[in-house]
Amino acid sequence: NQEIYLDLHAESGIKQLELFNLQGQRVKVWTPNGRISQQNVQLRWETATLEKGAYLLRIETTEKSQTMKLLKL
Repeated sequence: NQEIYLDLHAESGIKQLELFNLQGQRVKVWTPNGRISQQNVQLRWETATLEKGAYLLRIETTEKSQTMKLLKL
């Protein structure tokens, strides 16, 4: 089972998470169900269909966005 587990907290609330490959293509997206933002997010994404390599995770909150690098081995 190949999965990404995320446990995130943001003071201003999380609006959206996006996963991009290094070519800039969005390969996964998550938005909260029925709510504009959530301060705590626990998420599990299936990654079996993703190729091995580096990805960028963009975390958008109500106040700012942040990007992290992830590696699938």
